[in-house]
Amino acid sequence: MADAYLDEQKRQAALAEQKEAERVARVKDGMARINAIYDGGSYTAPSTTKRVTERYQERYANPNYRSANRDWPGPPSMYIGRDNNINPAYTEYMRSKRADQPRGEDNEGRWVHTPASGDRYLTRNATRTVDKNVAGATTSYGGIGNSFYDGYKKAYTDYYNPQLEERYGDAAEANFYNFVRNGNAQSKAYADSVADLSRQKSMQQGQIVQNAESEVARMRSRVADEKANAIRAVQTLDDPTQAVNAALTEVNNIQTETPNTSPLGQVFELAALGVGNAAAANARSRYANQVPTSNPYRGAGKAHQG
Repeated sequence: MADAYLDEQKRQAALAEQKEAERVARVKDGMARINAIYDGGSYTAPSTTKRVTERYQERYANPNYRSANRDWPGPPSMYIGRDNNINPAYTEYMRSKRADQPRGEDNEGRWVHTPASGDRYLTRNATRTVDKNVAGATTSYGGIGNSFYDGYKKAYTDYYNPQLEERYGDAAEANFYNFVRNGNAQSKAYADSVADLSRQKSMQQGQIVQNAESEVARMRSRVADEKANAIRAVQTLDDPTQAVNAALTEVNNIQTETPNTSPLGQVFELAALGVGNAAAANARSRYANQVPTSNPYRGAGKAHQG
């Protein structure tokens, strides 16, 4: 009774150990796939064993085969010596006459050589059931790498830079005509105003790059969080397939996203340097007719992002 109890305990322990090994293997496999999905690369599924029926050539003994015999000088005398003792050579001779080695004798009682007849082994078509190791399929993933983040940053700057150029052109034109109207187009004040607009443009370009990098950092943080969530799911679920499928969906969604953007507002401040208050007011009024009148970022030197 005690032996049976111990045997059952051993069986249960072995079963638990096997289940844990299978769980660890599933987690390891899920982790490998999650890493490939997020980081890019190839993933190869574990190999499996499959029972299949296959055809093969069976080799079997030919029932009609007759082996060749040996040449024999002739049967020795049965008795030898004065006492007529049994001849050992005769005994060996009789032992060698086996049914599977047929022999023939000539008229003088000597053994003669008989050649083999037919093939010793033949082949035939047959089937058998075997366990075959089937290699797992390999899948390649693009992942979310530097090329994605570079493209994400470029999408942001490509959205704002053309608008900035347009706003700059409008501001430069308004600035020029206001100075022309007041007869100051050749003045130092005009040259200073042009330099000021160029300075503002450089500031806005730098701000756009800085904002683009902030968008990339936000996306990197999101990707890292999503990957960490996927890894936790793989480690806690009995079957990591659900976590892997969710990771695939999330990565596909991220790869199609675009940065957060909104139309660029008024970003240039017209400074009518070297003219009176009336001329400055006239310049601002003319420029206000070409760009939005509301400008909470006036003088701040920042790109308006909504």
